[in-house]
Amino acid sequence: MEEEEKGMSLFTGAVLLGVVLAALTVGVWWKKTNVLELLVLGVVYWLCTWVISGMGLFVLDQFSLRRCVIAAVSVELLVGIAAVLVRKLRDKTPWKQLVRISWNVRAYWIPAVVLAGGFVLVAFKHELFGMGQDEGVYQTVAVNFLNGITDRQQDFAEYHTLSKEQQELFHDKVFSYLVGYDLETEDYPATVYDRNVSPVSGIYHGIPTYASMLAMWGKIFGMANMQGVQTLCYGCTIFLLFFLCQNLKIRKSSSALACAVFAASPIVVWVEKSALTESFLAVLLVLFLYLLTDEEHPYRQWLSIIPIAVFSCFHVSIYTMIPLFVVLYGGMFWITRRKSFAILMPVTLVGYCISFFAMRHVQPFYTMNNYRPFFVAGISPKDLPVLVPLLCGVGLVAVGIYLCLVYFLICRKNRDTSTEVYMQWVQHSKIAVVLVEFLLVALVLYIGAKVLTAENPLLKLQGNTLWGFVCGSGLFLLPIAWVVGVICPKTYLETPKHLVILVAACYCVVVYSAFLRTEVEFYYYYGRYLAPFMPIAAVFAALTLDKLRARVTLPVMTACLLFVSPFDYFLATHQDDTRMTWSVLEDLSNEIDSDDCVIVGDDDMWTLYLTLRATTGAAMYPEMEDPETQAAELAEQYDHVYYLGNGKWNDSFEHQFQQVYTNTITQSTDENYSNTGRRIIMFPLSYQEVSYTVSLYAYWGEEQNLSYPASTCANTAYFGFYPLEGNFCWSGSENASVQCDLQKRDYNMTVSLGGAVPLYQIHQNPYVVHVLVNGNDVGTITLDDQQNDGAYTLSVSKEVLHDGSNIVTFQSKLWKGSCVMEDDERELGIPLQDVEFEAA
Repeated sequence: MEEEEKGMSLFTGAVLLGVVLAALTVGVWWKKTNVLELLVLGVVYWLCTWVISGMGLFVLDQFSLRRCVIAAVSVELLVGIAAVLVRKLRDKTPWKQLVRISWNVRAYWIPAVVLAGGFVLVAFKHELFGMGQDEGVYQTVAVNFLNGITDRQQDFAEYHTLSKEQQELFHDKVFSYLVGYDLETEDYPATVYDRNVSPVSGIYHGIPTYASMLAMWGKIFGMANMQGVQTLCYGCTIFLLFFLCQNLKIRKSSSALACAVFAASPIVVWVEKSALTESFLAVLLVLFLYLLTDEEHPYRQWLSIIPIAVFSCFHVSIYTMIPLFVVLYGGMFWITRRKSFAILMPVTLVGYCISFFAMRHVQPFYTMNNYRPFFVAGISPKDLPVLVPLLCGVGLVAVGIYLCLVYFLICRKNRDTSTEVYMQWVQHSKIAVVLVEFLLVALVLYIGAKVLTAENPLLKLQGNTLWGFVCGSGLFLLPIAWVVGVICPKTYLETPKHLVILVAACYCVVVYSAFLRTEVEFYYYYGRYLAPFMPIAAVFAALTLDKLRARVTLPVMTACLLFVSPFDYFLATHQDDTRMTWSVLEDLSNEIDSDDCVIVGDDDMWTLYLTLRATTGAAMYPEMEDPETQAAELAEQYDHVYYLGNGKWNDSFEHQFQQVYTNTITQSTDENYSNTGRRIIMFPLSYQEVSYTVSLYAYWGEEQNLSYPASTCANTAYFGFYPLEGNFCWSGSENASVQCDLQKRDYNMTVSLGGAVPLYQIHQNPYVVHVLVNGNDVGTITLDDQQNDGAYTLSVSKEVLHDGSNIVTFQSKLWKGSCVMEDDERELGIPLQDVEFEAA
C-alpha cells in the first residue's frame, strides 16, 4: 500500500510538472499573457501532449501510465527548450522578458461566473455503465490501465483451462455480454491482430487515448472520480470560447451569451457528466478556431495545426472534419496571402493520412467500421488502405492546383493590398453576399423540406439533427441569429475572422445536419454527437447578434436559459447511464484476492466481469452451468471460489454458499429508443430507474468449516449489533442474532468473543448468555472469573436447523457502557468476534 501511494504521489507530481512546463512554454511563445489565459492554455497544452504521447505508445503497443507521463513531460521539456532558444537567439529577448504575465483577472469575470454556475450542473457524474456502449467501454479500459492491463490485444487465461465444450460456452458469453470487446472477424483484414491467440482474444472498441485521460485523472483523484477530467475539459472550453470572442472583438454581452448558452446546453451538460470523447473534441475545435482567428499574432496561427494533430490521435471522426480544416486554411490563404496557410493545407492532408494508419494499427475493427459511408460500389474494409491514401493524394493535387491559381491570379495582383482593404472589396461584392446567403439558406430549406414532406412531419422533426441544435442552444438563439444573418449577410464579410466563424458554423451545424448525421436516434446518448459543435453554434449566434447590442443579446440569453432550466435542473440532480456504482466495485474488490476465482452471473457480466477482473487480478468465469457444479470444479484450483449474483439467486443454491456481501443500487438509463409521441422537445425529464441487488457468495463445499466473522459479515449477517470495532461487534440488543447459511446436519458451533465483559464494574458475575438456533435453546455461555473471553463450543443438532438460512440468537441482559467509560451512552451485551460451524 505504501509503494502504491508513493507511486501515485510521483505520478501526480509528474503531471503537475507537465502542466507547469506547458504553461511556461505557452508563456514563452505568447510573449505576453494573462495568468488565467496562461493556466487554461497550459492545461489544454498538457492534455494535447498527453494524447499525442499516448497515441505513439499505443502504436508501439507499449502504453502504460508511467511511460505516458514520462513521454509527455519529455516532449514538453524539449518543446519548451526550443521555444526559449528561438526567443533568445532569434528575437534577442532578455531573460526577464521571456515570460511576461499580467495578474489582472478582472477581464475574465464572465467565463469565471459561467463556469461557477456550470460546475453545479455537471459536478454530479454518471457512474459505471459497463460494456455495451462507448461510455462503459472507455470506463472499463481506464480501469484496466489503472491496474496495469495495457496490451492492445488481450486474452482470457481462464479460457485455456476449460474443456472444449466449456470453451464454446465461454466464447458465447464473451460475445453476448462483453459488447465493445471486439473479437476477430473475417470481414476485416487482420492487420495487427494475431488470430492464433484464441477465439476469445480481442481488442477494446474505440481509440484508447481518451480512456488514458480518464485513467490519468483516476490515478490522481481515485478510480471513482475519473470522470472529473470531463469537468476540466468543460471549464477549458468555456474559457477558450471567451478567448475566441475576444479575438472576434465582440461585446461583453455577446461573449456572455456565447459562454452561457454553451455551458447550459442540456446536451453539453449531459456529456460533461458522462465518460465520452465529445467533451475534449469541443476543446479541440474551439482551440483551433481561437488560434486560427488570432489576427493580431499571426505566428500563433501556425499552431492551429496542433488541435488537428491531436484530433487525429483522438477520434476516428477526424475524416469528417478534414474538409472544413482544408477549406478554412485555403480561404485564409486567399484572403491574407500568408504562406503559413498554404503550408498548413497539405500538412493537414498528410497528417490525416498518417493518422488513419495509426488508428487502424491501434484498433483495426473500430477504425475501418467507422468508414462505412465509403462502403459503396463494391468498396470494402480491405480497400481502405489504398482508398484513403488515394483520396489524400487527389486532395494534395487539388490543393496544389488551388494554391497555384490563388498565387498567380490573386496574390501577385494584390501583393500591395492589405487584408483590410481586400475585405472591403469583398464586402461590396454582390457575389460574396450571394454566397453568404446561399450558405445560410440553401441547406436549411433543404432540411425543412425533408421534414415537411415526410410521412410523419412531427416524428421527423423530433429526431432531426438541426432541431437538436436549435433546442440544445435554448430554442430561440439559432432561429433569431439565422434571421438576422439572412437580413444582414455583410456582417460575415467584415473580417477574415468573421468568415471563419460563418464557414465553421455552416459546416458543423447545417452541413452536418443535412448529410453527415441527419437524425438523433434518442436523447441524450445519441445527442452527444452534437456537443462538440455547440460552442461553434453559440459563437456564431453571438457574432451575428453582436451589433444589436445588449438590448437584444441579454434578453435572448435570458430566454434561452429559462428554456433549458427545467432540463438542466433534472440533469444536475439525476444520474444517467448508471448500471453499477463505483462503490460496489470497490467493495467487491476488497473482498476478493488475486488467488481467488469468481463465477459471474449473466446479469453482472456487463458491468463487473472485466472491471473486477482488473481490480482484483482474480480469475473470472462466466456462469456456464449450475453454480454448485462449477464451483466444485474450480475449488480444486483456487484458494476461494465466489459466485457473483443478483440477490434473487440465494434461495436455489444457498446450502453450498455463504453470502459475504450484498448491496442494492439504483440503475438509471435513458433508453428512450423511440422518438414517438406528441412532444416536440425530446429532452427527457425522467429516466428509467430500477432497484438492483448485487450479492457475493463464498463457496464452501460440504466438508469445509463455515465461519461468520464480524470483520466480514457485520454488515450482512449481524443484527442487533453495534458497528465493527477492530475485529468484533458489541451486541446492543437483548436478542442479538447472526444469520448463517447451513445444511440440515449436526454441527459443533464455536462462538468466539473479541474481548472480556467487565464483570465487576457491571456487578454481574457470572454473566450468562443463552444461545438459541431458530428459536430453539442449544445451550448457554457463562462468563466468570475462570473464562471471560475466547471461544465457547456448543453442539447444534440437525433437528433445529433448516437447509439454507438459520438464525443464531444470543440472549443476554444489557449493561450500561458508562460503567466502564463515562462518555459511553450505549447499552452493551457481548463482544462477538466470530461464529464458526464444524461438521460433527
